Order: sequence, then C-alpha cells, then structure tokens
Amino acid sequence: MKYKKGDLVQILDDIKDAYEEVWHKKGDVLPIAYIAEDGEGLMFDSKLGIHYSRVKLVESHNNTGKEIERKFLVTSKDYLKYRIDNHMYIQGYLSGAGPANHKNVVRVRIDGTFGKAWITVKGVNTGCTRMEYEYEIPVKDAKQLINLCEGIVDKNRHFCIYKRKNWYVDEFLGPNSPLVVAEIELKKENEKFQLPPWVGEEVTNSFSYYCSMLAYHPYNEWDPIITGIKK
Repeated sequence: MKYKKGDLVQILDDIKDAYEEVWHKKGDVLPIAYIAEDGEGLMFDSKLGIHYSRVKLVESHNNTGKEIERKFLVTSKDYLKYRIDNHMYIQGYLSGAGPANHKNVVRVRIDGTFGKAWITVKGVNTGCTRMEYEYEIPVKDAKQLINLCEGIVDKNRHFCIYKRKNWYVDEFLGPNSPLVVAEIELKKENEKFQLPPWVGEEVTNSFSYYCSMLAYHPYNEWDPIITGIKK
C-alpha cells in the first residue's frame, strides 16, 4: 500500500505495536514513521512507500505556564541507539544565572540546527514543577540578547524515544564537557514512566546540574572528586 503525507497518523496506527522490535535491528536511526506520545517525533521510511526526506524534530515549546521535568545523569552513550535527532543549542541568561533554586530565570536560546530562537521565563522550582512561559523571537534579536547574558551554555541536545516517551539528552560542550544529563517532561508530577538503561542518579533537586547554574559555575570548575576530571 502506498502512503502519502496526509496518512501519517494511519501509518502510526499500523506500526505502533511493532516499532521497537524493528528499531534496534537498524542501528541508531529510527527506521519507521513514528509519532511519540506528545506528537514530537516523526520519521519517514521509503520501505513503507513514503518518499519524503527526514523531518527535523523540534522540541515542543511551552506556553501552558507550567513545566514538570525530571533530570538524570547519563551513564553511557547507549542513548545514541534511541536517538532520532539532535540539535545544537547556545543559550544564555539575562537574569537568574547562579543558584537556580533561589531565582527566577530569563533565558535566551538559539537552535543553531533549526535556525530558530526563543526567550523563556522560568520560576523557582517547587519539587519538579515550576512556572514557564516561552516565546519565539527572531534569531537576529536573540544573537544581540546573547551578548547581554550573564552566562552562556553550549550543548548538543539529542532527542531520544524510550518506551514511547520523549527524552532530551544534553551533551554539554566547552567548560561544561563532558557532562551529559537526560530530561523527561511530564504532564503531572506522579506520572509513571520507565527509566532507560542509560540513566543513573536522579538530579532533579540538585540545582548544580541546571543550565542556569552551569552558566555561572561550569562543570570543569567543580571538585575533581565529583567530576572525575583530571586537572
């Protein structure tokens, strides 16, 4: 059967029960059309009769007023087996760089891969929940705002799917290398999900691992006993 672009949801219905079995036989690129639970992930496969190139995965940007997120340290590069896309980010903090548990944050982010930019306002964490409002802005404006920021963070964000949940794996660059942190965004604090085999300690409440803190106190400046980095 030949599918066309408008038939993507039907394709998902046809293959959603089998996608994980197929995936791991093909390496680190998802070889089927699959939409994750929140509608972000999308791939095309010519074997299904779809003759389109890969669509870039774009993170869903939040205007619901609330972010519920949990963070975990990444213990191996096995997350690459679950990756469906990756984007290069540069982000800076107009305010709030430093101890994030005591400050509201105003962040500017540029997605260098997709060519878009956003300004984000985040409130103080209460558990794994905090206020968040995010708005797209012109990239040229974002570049000017980045120059005004208190701290800068560069990272390669890997978009992964595990057990039909989207995971964002941030591979930090520059002074925050070789830190790698995984995040999952939830609809409610007690939402159930399975941990991937490549995550370890939860650091949701360890604010040193938040980007607003890493911009102020980079990972390379931490105690070597914690990081394992030889000075």
